[in-house]
Amino acid sequence: MNSLGLASDPHVYWQFYQPSSLMLNNYFHFITRNKRFFFKYIGALFYTEASLANISKEQAILVKDVFGNGVDTQYFDEHYHIDEHHGEMVLFRIIQPLLEQYGNQIVNDILLGFEEFQLLQRLADEDILIQLEWADNLDTYRDKGDELFHKLPADVDLDTFDEALGERSTTHTHPDHRLLYIERGEMDFWSLVGDPVKLKEKDVLLIPKHRLHGSVVRSSSCLYHQPIIESML
Repeated sequence: MNSLGLASDPHVYWQFYQPSSLMLNNYFHFITRNKRFFFKYIGALFYTEASLANISKEQAILVKDVFGNGVDTQYFDEHYHIDEHHGEMVLFRIIQPLLEQYGNQIVNDILLGFEEFQLLQRLADEDILIQLEWADNLDTYRDKGDELFHKLPADVDLDTFDEALGERSTTHTHPDHRLLYIERGEMDFWSLVGDPVKLKEKDVLLIPKHRLHGSVVRSSSCLYHQPIIESML
């Protein structure tokens, strides 16, 4: 991260963690806090260690393709070899002895933990790709938002906010599709780490469901609306 000018302090970018990524941690917390799920934990652990070897290698290739050879990929390079060994350790030093001791009665839980975490990881991967697609194409979503805003039913609930200078909307998501319409004032809007998008009076943006975003008011006050448009999409 330092080689790209990013901060490497733990959790410095916590506001941009995708909920689906936090879900992965929550799953491990849940199954380790509940000892009856021990064998599910073993299955989830095996999936993690077995898949990370390939993932780490692909991540190293990806960041070099995107940022060039000047990027430091030591973390990924080290983990490629380490996690290959870790996967074998889980299989031969943990799972195999457990099967010898407890028999087939534990197989279902091990497989369930493997499959559950595989599913959650797939959902998290899909979620970050959708987030990046949205964040990389905000101009398109501004045009789409403007088009939808002018088609709003007359009786739609605008869900109005009137906020003062400096008021912050910490990054969050909504369970529904919404428009963001600035009636008065200005705000900085974030969909990713980095420089914000400047939104001003009469600007409209389509915010699809589950897309992470946050904002800070930059004018003396900002009057804006967030009508839900589920029925229009």
